[in-house]
Amino acid sequence: MIVPYLKSLMRRRCRVRLRKWIVPFVVIFFLIVWITRLNSFDIEDDDADTNLGIWGYKAPSVRNDDDDSRSSSSSVLHWLSGREFIGKQLLAHDSKKMAQIKNFLPVLYPSDWGQAPEADEVVLQTQRLLYDLGYFSKLSCKELDAAHVFSSLSISERKHVDVGLIKKREVVLKSQGRDLNIKVSCMQSVYDATKCTFMGNYLLLREVLFYIALENPLIVRQLGFCLRGDRIAEPLRHKGVILAIEQGHPLVLNDIKHYSWLLRLQVIYQISSIINYISHSPLGSLRIQRLKSEDFVVVGDQIKLSDLDDLVVGEYPCTSLEQCYEHLKNKEVPGIQCLKKKCVGLNEKLNLKMVSDHMLLPLMVNVPPQSKKAISVIIGQLQSLQISTEYLVDVFTKLLAKA
Repeated sequence: MIVPYLKSLMRRRCRVRLRKWIVPFVVIFFLIVWITRLNSFDIEDDDADTNLGIWGYKAPSVRNDDDDSRSSSSSVLHWLSGREFIGKQLLAHDSKKMAQIKNFLPVLYPSDWGQAPEADEVVLQTQRLLYDLGYFSKLSCKELDAAHVFSSLSISERKHVDVGLIKKREVVLKSQGRDLNIKVSCMQSVYDATKCTFMGNYLLLREVLFYIALENPLIVRQLGFCLRGDRIAEPLRHKGVILAIEQGHPLVLNDIKHYSWLLRLQVIYQISSIINYISHSPLGSLRIQRLKSEDFVVVGDQIKLSDLDDLVVGEYPCTSLEQCYEHLKNKEVPGIQCLKKKCVGLNEKLNLKMVSDHMLLPLMVNVPPQSKKAISVIIGQLQSLQISTEYLVDVFTKLLAKA
């Protein structure tokens, strides 16, 4: 009798002890799982696409130029027109905040680098501006410092561009290099090597503000930034300004030239949409000073503009229309006026010329017979700058509908 009783008692005690520790164990387990999921959550990645778009995208609807065979699939890629988003973005942005950014940006374009405020001071001014606007980085400096950098995309005197891993996601990290052109220009005005070495930070600060003001599906997304001084160093934790953006595949013009006409048509349409957006942005008309095909990247199935430090806010000044035409080698083109001492419409024409020469015209080769006449007309209009960026988007919208 005693032995069975003792066994039964031991079982009851075990069950009691089990109930005592099983509940806290379960609670702790779920807490660990919850914290782990929080730490591994992607940065605003609800709609991110790991597919790098054109390069790995096998759509059955691409037309073979050698024959007229076509799949019943609706389209190769889903493109977003910049014009479609301009109105929405203007409504989404606070006009007063946009005006504050627009009024501050000229500080980052000094006419005399030597007499401009030191970079460290301007970093602080940018911090204050963003604080006043209520805009804060989605990533802390500590999180950016902890990024695992495993590849360098570009290391130049102007900028360092690396690929790193943050919260299990690959991101592009931009930081400032020792811009020799700015340093030389600065030292021609004031012989202060210490000050002039760090003035290149102005360019990266421009990008921080542009990514905020120009937020749009046609522009690469800014994922976070760190503003803590003007230091230019090798380890991330020693850098003063760091900028994190979404990763994309650089657009290589020589590769796209060999793609099907339908795919090239879509690339032309998408680039035209980007230029249209830049020419009529929430900050007003912007001018592209320099342009390379690598400034465009493919994210998912979307072409986006990646480099923004070569953008300039505002039109050229003028006292007569002839002064505006001087920027086009005295070529008279429609759509430009000298209003309120500004060459209104000139930025759009300069952007159109730059993107046509560097991107669009090189892709308008080996055109199928049914499209040759229309493309020939467009080439003439681009070369003479007789059209607007909005008209260009409309033309390629119609061509894509017929393709």
